[in-house]
Amino acid sequence: MDPGFRLDGRYRMERRVGRRGPAQVWRAHDELLARRVAVALVGVRRSQRALRRRLRDSARAAAALAHPNIVTTYDYGEAEGSGGDSLTYVVTEYLAGESLAARLERGLPCAQEAAAVCAQVADALAAVHTCGVVHGDLRPAQVFLTEDGVKLLGLGVTGDVRDEEAGQGDDVLAFGVILAACLPDAPPADGLPAELAGLAGRCRASQPGERPSAAEVARVLAAQGHVRARGTGGPRGDVTSTPAGAMTPRGQVTSDHALGPGEQSIRRSKTDQQAKPMFHRTRDAIEAPLTVVFTALALARHLQN
Repeated sequence: MDPGFRLDGRYRMERRVGRRGPAQVWRAHDELLARRVAVALVGVRRSQRALRRRLRDSARAAAALAHPNIVTTYDYGEAEGSGGDSLTYVVTEYLAGESLAARLERGLPCAQEAAAVCAQVADALAAVHTCGVVHGDLRPAQVFLTEDGVKLLGLGVTGDVRDEEAGQGDDVLAFGVILAACLPDAPPADGLPAELAGLAGRCRASQPGERPSAAEVARVLAAQGHVRARGTGGPRGDVTSTPAGAMTPRGQVTSDHALGPGEQSIRRSKTDQQAKPMFHRTRDAIEAPLTVVFTALALARHLQN
């Protein structure tokens, strides 16, 4: 596929911005609604009916999650691919910013900013869980920082109904790892950093039943980060307020940052114990198109299984 290609006569491909295995992510222009979008696409054999159905169902589930901290899914379809394959694609909003993984490479945020960001992640996760969905691949690269707030990515890893309670407990465990990554290895004995460290510890309890729900975590962090949480989460719900302060991230974003190399340097970044602002206002906003229902990584995993 080359720039200028029109997918289903509507989406004009502008630039490929990411690839992993057979999956590609493109920046594109929606010629019908005159807006920039992100398109993730992959060739799927027509004989793989179960896989195509699963991807379609995942797209439908993600499209039902109308939440300010979950990237919006616009469209899903199948076009004629090469060699008779079906070119399966999903269209989402196009985001400008950087991943939390990229942000943590530059150093730790202050405690209040960490609470504000993680509160939005927990609120989005609570909305996902309220719908009976499990994320299944929560990590810093799936948390995207934009001028308007935090966006949760990567919901395409889920889609099959497995042990819902255990899966949600695993999500909370993964969230605890993210929260801990935003804190110094040895936080002060009292104050907000200590409270956040305690909450991260609860989320990482060895027994899933001992971990708090995502909704409870969202409420606690919202109070600590001065963010108003939605509360129950779910589809087509109310809009949460964004945390006080600037929300424009800073730093260069690579085209494949959504696929997760940034986690490798989280521990290395903690050697800088001086808290740095999570967000900086800057003129040169970095554009990073990412997907939600089966990201490139999710699509590759499905095809490899």
